[in-house]
Amino acid sequence: MRCQLMMLDADAQPPRVEARFADAGGRLVRILDKEPIFVDGHDPPGQGWVRGTELRRQGEGPEARVLVSLVLPDSLETAEGADTVEVWAKDLVEAG
Repeated sequence: MRCQLMMLDADAQPPRVEARFADAGGRLVRILDKEPIFVDGHDPPGQGWVRGTELRRQGEGPEARVLVSLVLPDSLETAEGADTVEVWAKDLVEAG
């Protein structure tokens, strides 16, 4: 999933960042972790990626609601402790 990255602690090694994106309900999702988990060749602040595993899809096309597990492959969870998020299919990016 595409996300916006905000630097939390640039002095930590590796640096700590916050990944932000909106879920299918329009709520802000925040994930705190180390920079290498999210960065795709650019330093924060900027755009990054949160990886996950699709568990369920309701509907078809870009407006399908997709339940994504954050556990695989990076053992992530939201700042609130959730290990799944529901997002729109149009917000997903296939691994390449």
